[in-house]
Amino acid sequence: MRAFIAIELPDQIKAWLGKVQNELGPALPPAKWVEPQNLHLTMLFLGDIDETKVNGTRAAIKQCALRAKKIETRLAGLGCFPDERNPQVLFAQLENEEEFIRLYQALCTELKIIPEKRFKAHITLCRFKAGEKTGFADELTALPESAIFTTDRLTLFKSTLSANGPAYETIFSTKII
Repeated sequence: MRAFIAIELPDQIKAWLGKVQNELGPALPPAKWVEPQNLHLTMLFLGDIDETKVNGTRAAIKQCALRAKKIETRLAGLGCFPDERNPQVLFAQLENEEEFIRLYQALCTELKIIPEKRFKAHITLCRFKAGEKTGFADELTALPESAIFTTDRLTLFKSTLSANGPAYETIFSTKII
């Protein structure tokens, strides 16, 4: 099962980001846009995990959520992976990134996973198609101020890839106390 742990976004933030996507779309090179209902903040991509390990993963997420704090944040601009000169992914950045880094590190510790050197709290908006990714850096500076929202839930998702894009299924979700 292909899986990841994420923070679900409030519906109003998904809708707001959907409007941002619609406004940016015509100004950017061809891209595969994430459907607004699928927008989320990935905390840890697990890749393919054995179905027999789901209960242990669930327990680890629950323990982490019991120790974590809710994070109050807002969207804080746009960015690209790996960088603006060679963009492959366009994302929305978040304020209070150090708090997301602590949560990421706690998840890694609880799941006994070695953390990546560089974790970046972000919400993927689109992935650019190969070969048509230049000349839009000026578009990346403007992101209207969003409402403040609270991240208060960790969710384990199953991701199924298809020609129509990914489909996400909630396997387990727990509140951050």
